[in-house]
Amino acid sequence: MREIRNFNDGWGFKKGNCEAPETFFPADAEPVTLPHTWYEDGEYYQGDACYQKLFPWKKEPGKKVFLSFEGVDKSCRVYLNGAKAGEHQGAYSTFRMDITEALRNGNNLLTVLVNNEKGTDVNPISGDFTLFGGIYRDVKLILTPEIHFDPVWYGTDGVTASAVLTEDGTGKVEVKARTVVPEGMEADLEVSLWDADGNCVCIVTQKKELAVLRVSDPVCWDGTKSPCLYTLKAALRCGETIEDLVELQIGFRRIAMDPEQGFFLNGRRLKLNGVAKHQDTAGKFSAAGEEDWQRDLALIREIGANAVRLSHYQHPQRFYDLCDSSGLIVWTEIPMLRLIEKETLVNNAEEQLKELIFQNMHHPSICFYGVENEIAMFGETDFMHHEVKRLHELAKSLDPSRFTAAANLNSVEYDSPLNRITDVVGYNLYFGWYYGEMPDFASFFDGFHSVNANVPLAVTEYGADCNTAFHSTAPKRKDYTEEFQALFHETVYPYIEERGYIWGSFVWNMFDFVSGIRNEGGVKYRNNKGLVTFDRQIRKDAFYYYNLKSEF
Repeated sequence: MREIRNFNDGWGFKKGNCEAPETFFPADAEPVTLPHTWYEDGEYYQGDACYQKLFPWKKEPGKKVFLSFEGVDKSCRVYLNGAKAGEHQGAYSTFRMDITEALRNGNNLLTVLVNNEKGTDVNPISGDFTLFGGIYRDVKLILTPEIHFDPVWYGTDGVTASAVLTEDGTGKVEVKARTVVPEGMEADLEVSLWDADGNCVCIVTQKKELAVLRVSDPVCWDGTKSPCLYTLKAALRCGETIEDLVELQIGFRRIAMDPEQGFFLNGRRLKLNGVAKHQDTAGKFSAAGEEDWQRDLALIREIGANAVRLSHYQHPQRFYDLCDSSGLIVWTEIPMLRLIEKETLVNNAEEQLKELIFQNMHHPSICFYGVENEIAMFGETDFMHHEVKRLHELAKSLDPSRFTAAANLNSVEYDSPLNRITDVVGYNLYFGWYYGEMPDFASFFDGFHSVNANVPLAVTEYGADCNTAFHSTAPKRKDYTEEFQALFHETVYPYIEERGYIWGSFVWNMFDFVSGIRNEGGVKYRNNKGLVTFDRQIRKDAFYYYNLKSEF
């Protein structure tokens, strides 16, 4: 069966272009352990950099070897012993490559050329967050037998699964396997499903790569109320021998949306009271790990949220796992924040959307696929409408069981086509902070709903910056005081809460985050709209406003 080996140790790093990837670094290279980012506050370097690793290898007959990257920011080319092994365009998804033939007995030189410039070909090309740069998530080696599930296929483990709860209460799982079986060899696909107590509730064995499993009376994944998970095991068998095995956690749930009544989970109306988050944290920036993810999740649960918007890109696979097990409803999205009339950019958005869906469609927590965020900031065009529709249709063709979603900004008119392409729409609104007054939220909501009675509406961003060192007994807009931020949330959230047709909201933001070009409110390099400070040490006053409510 497959074997996973950690490959994070023993790397060297240098900024600048590496013109000879077959040549080992000079002595002035910086030794690093992955995950690693080169970002530093005050030194927002955007350009080329190079990572290298020299490692011994002894070939194992009958074994395939794959190199797995869980995230490289933003584009990279990979060389093994001077020969190109592969490349990837996009900072946030897993990608893999077969390096079996390029490996040699003895020492091997692996070179990864990385670039984090915004450019115009790879999403995102703009945004109020930082492209940190680096190999900032884990790197692993995957060893498989010759008969195996294909780990190169869109960065998956070669198996995708989508589970739903049908109207009659039956659990249905569609499993697609991408198998590699050399000519002259045979293997059976065995797919089984196991409940939380370790009991096998269903098993199918066949030659085909598509399997459908049904469970007559499953225990539902029911959000924070009861996040029940099942384990799906896909095995490739040759007789009694299991050649390869992949396991995925799944859950059975049914979701629905009504433009008047909002979101329904398993037939139960559920107002989504959520927060949004970026992936970075103090000291590590984008190179966060298990301890950071667990801490973030604990704070999100402490505040009482039942949903989270993982913005503005694909987050670490492990955080989706944590959302599954904690019952959080997830809005996930691709980094489409500006759309210009360039086919390469749209093609890249399509590839990132495929990776997002194929790598994550087994997660019961994920209910929304976001295909754009504020793309009309610099004006709205027919090209945008066409291409957003293209992304919507792609998402629905790959996974029709979830909602497609778009997040628009206040300048998008009520009757804009951008509000009528995806299944649901969210608005990022900052009345009372960047423009207008706080009561304008109410008139905006009602105005939108009167024009778009059949469009399910959410608030995907709302908030105000706060420097915890600033205080006032008479808080006012743009004073950056903790008191004004609290006043903002105490004033605005009731407008959301009292409108049943608003199916959900996501505070912007749960945590302060890095914006390398910012300098405001007495703080450099930060967006300080978080309810919790960047180092996760201080819960701001506004945090306690939500914390005192039951699920807000």
